[in-house]
Amino acid sequence: SSGINAEWPLRPGHQCVLLRNFSALFSIAFSALASAAIRNLASTWEGISPHHQQLFKQFLEITNPANNYKIFRKLLKTSNNPTVPFLQIYIGEFLTMNEVNPDYLKKGLINLQKRRLIYRELEEMRYFQNRKYNLTEIPDLISFFLNYETGQVDDFYLRSEILKRSEREKSKKSHRRRMTYS
Repeated sequence: SSGINAEWPLRPGHQCVLLRNFSALFSIAFSALASAAIRNLASTWEGISPHHQQLFKQFLEITNPANNYKIFRKLLKTSNNPTVPFLQIYIGEFLTMNEVNPDYLKKGLINLQKRRLIYRELEEMRYFQNRKYNLTEIPDLISFFLNYETGQVDDFYLRSEILKRSEREKSKKSHRRRMTYS
């Protein structure tokens, strides 16, 4: 069943939540789980265990952009452990601060409020940067990732289309058999 195959990105995603590695979690959620190749396969999601469905729901909640990533930001604020934030959100914050706030006020005065906002964001980033993980290296795992060759996204999408077509054909055959026996 393709459902069992789709559970594999959920396992490292769960570890990312436990380690508070939101950068990797966002990558898994956006690149793997939300990809057209994965979403394309209806039986993929039907075959996933309830535990893994709950994990996927949790990932979607954390990575949900609603209310300016409210749930993700709440997790960041409550984190006392080492954390790897999703840097794209910080980049967005810096871009917004730069566009919305002028560098200079009337009479050529430097906009200190803008500088304070930027400073607060940089301090938050520095806070997370200074909180170190105490992890043990696993040479076989490092070797696997260093030597892993990724396929092209288009190739994955084409494979998913072939599997989707195969699933439809199986469903049609099954339906015809039921109609024959009725």
